[in-house]
Amino acid sequence: MVGALAFAFPLVTSMINLQSQTRVISNYEQEMRALDERERQRLLEEAESYNAYVAGLEGNVTDELTADERAATEVVYMSVLATGEAIGYVEVPKIEVELPIYRGASDEVLERGIGHLERSSLPVGGESTHAVLTGHRGLPTARLFRDLDKLDVGDVFVIDTLGDKIAYEVESIQTVLPYEVESLRVQPGRDLCTLVTCDPYMVNSHRMLVTGHRVDYVPEVVEEAQQNKISFFEKYIEYFVIVGAFAALVLIVWFVRRRFRKRNEGSVDITAVVSGDAHE
Repeated sequence: MVGALAFAFPLVTSMINLQSQTRVISNYEQEMRALDERERQRLLEEAESYNAYVAGLEGNVTDELTADERAATEVVYMSVLATGEAIGYVEVPKIEVELPIYRGASDEVLERGIGHLERSSLPVGGESTHAVLTGHRGLPTARLFRDLDKLDVGDVFVIDTLGDKIAYEVESIQTVLPYEVESLRVQPGRDLCTLVTCDPYMVNSHRMLVTGHRVDYVPEVVEEAQQNKISFFEKYIEYFVIVGAFAALVLIVWFVRRRFRKRNEGSVDITAVVSGDAHE
């Protein structure tokens, strides 16, 4: 019973967390529908202004903005895309992931969903932009980017921000050390987005970078990706392995006990035989 409860815990908590993420995304979509076109355009212009600013920053994309850098722009990061709890969400059809995107990449943020690296472009698209979205490879209470390694070059993921859907086609998948961030820089004239998570799973010594370039968004692209999604068995293979190992252990214990019981039943009580012969 204890084993069954321990096994069920991550599944149950993942379902609860999924409901919470779905609620955040639903609230975001309601806010976008209520947004008038003039306000949406204003928010987009602010985001584009911020992206033009970060494109000119020196240093690594993982560095924090200094006080001077913040003072050099009229747009304050925490006020850009001020649309509510989330600034958008990312959808990866192949691995059936739909997760809210939050500002920053603090531990608190990454426990709830996907974080946006502050010195990277905001995920609104445009020339000379490179948005970097980071998430855990999985938590006891949520899968998050657990299955990101199942993506291949050519797969598609979608960013929804300000009510617009932006599609990206995966062009490269890299495994790098945490300080190797050169590939996260803005590339002039290109519209890129990179999904970042830890690798290998549960070791977390490296980072997996899944980079996509922008392509035209058409519903058929997403539908095709959904048709090629990973199987239920592939997605939860670790649980099947655990169940299989536990079942094998139970069978081994049952078999050993059965053999031991048969051996005891078939053995002769020598003391009883000797005593019986002596009595006769």
